[in-house]
Amino acid sequence: MYTFNRMSNFILKNCDIAIPQGLIERGSVFVSSGLIEGFAGVSSADTEEIDLDGCLLLPGFIDIHC
Repeated sequence: MYTFNRMSNFILKNCDIAIPQGLIERGSVFVSSGLIEGFAGVSSADTEEIDLDGCLLLPGFIDIHC
């Protein structure tokens, strides 16, 4: 399991992203301070990149079966 600092900036890259408008194939999600800031590959020296190759990302989805 991957553990991250909620206050850090990171990019989830190379994943398929399901959003209401459709599917973004092999896209990236930029997260800053625990919030999704956008679906672009913005990076800087303090931005960690997490490769999710082959994964499906459902941003904002809550699994009520947990």
